[in-house]
Amino acid sequence: MSLVLFEVRDNVALITLNNPDKRNMLTMEVCRQIVDYVAQAEQHPEVKALIVTGTGRAFCAGGQLTDLTPNQEILEAIYSGFLSIANCSIPTIAAINGPAVGAGFNMAVGCDVRIVTEQARFEPRFFGLGLHPGGGNTWMLRQLVNWNTAAGMLLFSQSLSGREAVEKGLAWKCVEADKLVEEAFAFTVNIRDLPKELLLRTKQTLRQAGGTNSHKEILDVETREQIWSINQPYARDSIAAMIDKIAEAARDKKIEGIAHVQDESDRNGVRVVVELKRDATAEVVLNQLFRFTPMQTYFGCNMLALNGGKPEQLTLYAFLNSFITFREEVVA
Repeated sequence: MSLVLFEVRDNVALITLNNPDKRNMLTMEVCRQIVDYVAQAEQHPEVKALIVTGTGRAFCAGGQLTDLTPNQEILEAIYSGFLSIANCSIPTIAAINGPAVGAGFNMAVGCDVRIVTEQARFEPRFFGLGLHPGGGNTWMLRQLVNWNTAAGMLLFSQSLSGREAVEKGLAWKCVEADKLVEEAFAFTVNIRDLPKELLLRTKQTLRQAGGTNSHKEILDVETREQIWSINQPYARDSIAAMIDKIAEAARDKKIEGIAHVQDESDRNGVRVVVELKRDATAEVVLNQLFRFTPMQTYFGCNMLALNGGKPEQLTLYAFLNSFITFREEVVA
């Protein structure tokens, strides 16, 4: 029986710890397999996310007690499994089916998102063995929760149930046990078809944002990266599709006052020309576009201006006005 299972489906990799009789403990061999499978997921051109879960009643019971020796090389070998997940370049999800203890707790908090069941439990358990937290646990936990929660868990050795973890902001949601992995896969549906490079760059920026208190620094990074993304075929196609939706809405009279929509974008930026019917005004049409649900979905409410990558943050209303040119009184 393989102690770690690996599969890829729907552009998502799944690592399953598969030693339920030993509560999916992290032996040296298990850690080596995890490191190898994480690398495979990162290198696979079509894999956009990684899910980690366990079989049986436990997510992961942590390291093997006989491996806990005052030897840095051995400790780093134990750390290697969960650190490969924590350092993974693609988005990661921990699908937590039961207790996550010690090094298993590290594996859970090392993921980008946690989806849990009622049976899930976050148990630091370091003090129970007379141990100082290890593997970067204090830093990872403080990235996710406030001081009160981190101190409660690490200084007072308190555990959290799955539902408590959601309430504390440590987990995204709590789902039925028999639907856990299905729910984790469903969580990836919006990114499966995205260009992998876009995901890699976005995760890298998110990490950079966590390491600075400077808004300006991250604003500069995001502007540079967004300009890069605008120049990629996927963004061009997505913007063109949005323009088609506006034109279709105008034809179906879901948006009134538009006679014609023309895409005049070029390498210097996005530019859409909207020809108005004679009785319409740019303000009226813009207000309709602001409420147009697909537009909200595509662009959100805090985008950077596309033309020239202007660094100021914009509301959706101002964002629309930044790249749409209105020509009035064209058609009767």
